[in-house]
Amino acid sequence: MNNLFRWFCITLGVVLMMIATGCKSSKSTTATTYPIHIQQGDSANVLVSNFNQVITDYKDWNDVVVPIKLSLIEPKQLSVGGRVTMEKDKSIYISIRVLGFEAANVYVNNDSIYASYKLDKIYLAEDLRKVLGSFPATISDLQSMLLGRAFVLGKGAIDISMYREFLLSIDNDYWQIAPNSIGDVDYKFLYKCIDNNISTLEVDVAKENRANCIYGSSVSTPIGNVPNSATISTQVKNIPLCAKIAWELNNAKWNSGATHKWKTPKGYRRIDVANLLKNTNP
Repeated sequence: MNNLFRWFCITLGVVLMMIATGCKSSKSTTATTYPIHIQQGDSANVLVSNFNQVITDYKDWNDVVVPIKLSLIEPKQLSVGGRVTMEKDKSIYISIRVLGFEAANVYVNNDSIYASYKLDKIYLAEDLRKVLGSFPATISDLQSMLLGRAFVLGKGAIDISMYREFLLSIDNDYWQIAPNSIGDVDYKFLYKCIDNNISTLEVDVAKENRANCIYGSSVSTPIGNVPNSATISTQVKNIPLCAKIAWELNNAKWNSGATHKWKTPKGYRRIDVANLLKNTNP
């Protein structure tokens, strides 16, 4: 079986691992005149101003088609081009292209994840709940993460109506949004104080397993500022995993009515994702 499909699935898996974790905050909060939880000792005015600026920049959208470069950095190096089609709160379709032709694809909705590799005529289909475990993640969460938007797990991008569900604080050159706890996982979004752009998503599971997503430079788009890349890193069984999605945002088409549905390819052999990854040597 061609390694391209194996490593493509691992790359996608790294992205999904970031969503398959809840969020926890053990920091103390203090009551303020603002309907937002703010860490004791921090400047309420600065934090509220920064937060309002961020969520005001979140313009609504319905769909997008954008070219991408998808790179696996660790444990192997692989770089391919492609295109992403997203319907807000509904689906993500990733098409991987080689020499102008689609070689592999992945389709994710709120119920399932599908993928196919045309050269070997194989495909996989899994219940998304099985992949994510017991965490109540949604397509909205994954889309928010990819677009560099802070989110509350299971509810999508943060807005002011969720004020009881996160904590704001400042630490030196960064301020952060930390959602409330779900399980034993800490989860926070870091923003640069100098320009108020998102810098990093950090995840800490049970104080043992860590992962992060480092965002690239922000680009002005019709839906607000969007980072031009997301580099996602974690470690599984002492094997480092790192993948990068780079967006060609200047060529993105927003709100054009784009849609994509999964069709099980005829004549393809279904494979099990666990066996696929088990048989892959780093």
